[in-house]
Amino acid sequence: SLIVTYHGSLSKSRGILNLIKAVDLLIEEGFDNIKLLLVGNGKDEDYFKEKVLRLGIDDYVIFTGLIPYNEVPTVISIADLAVIPFPKSEFWEYQSPMKIFEYLAMGIPIIATDLQAHAHISDSITLMPDNSPETISHYIKMFIKLDLISRKKLEKIAIKDSNKYTWENQANILSEYLEKNVI
Repeated sequence: SLIVTYHGSLSKSRGILNLIKAVDLLIEEGFDNIKLLLVGNGKDEDYFKEKVLRLGIDDYVIFTGLIPYNEVPTVISIADLAVIPFPKSEFWEYQSPMKIFEYLAMGIPIIATDLQAHAHISDSITLMPDNSPETISHYIKMFIKLDLISRKKLEKIAIKDSNKYTWENQANILSEYLEKNVI
């Protein structure tokens, strides 16, 4: 089965309900070999659990609740695909979530809303024009249709690109900038 994940704060402001609805659409279309792994907790966790129950897809959605940060990699390592369904808004436009770099380092291909914060990071990130359930389900279907070789290629690109974003590399970039422009 295909395991799709999102990890982080479970908040309505992050587009998670649209991700849940996208999974529902996929199941309705016969893609019933899918699991959504929601890792984390938040003020809207119970709201999402209720929506999942109402949609009748509780066999397809797994809520882990809060887990220790050092265990997150182990939990999300079973995922085939990560989705970052943030809405297009000024608030999210320039906030680069750490989860992108965590997914990349683990070789997990990503589907994310087309925001400045998500652009130009890695060729393993597929950008969606919006975060509607229909758009998210469409892009997940595109991933499902990829052959194994293409999926493995995305995994390798993710890992390779993650090396550009180590703390050491980022410190070097900042240091070079400061030497050139400030010092």
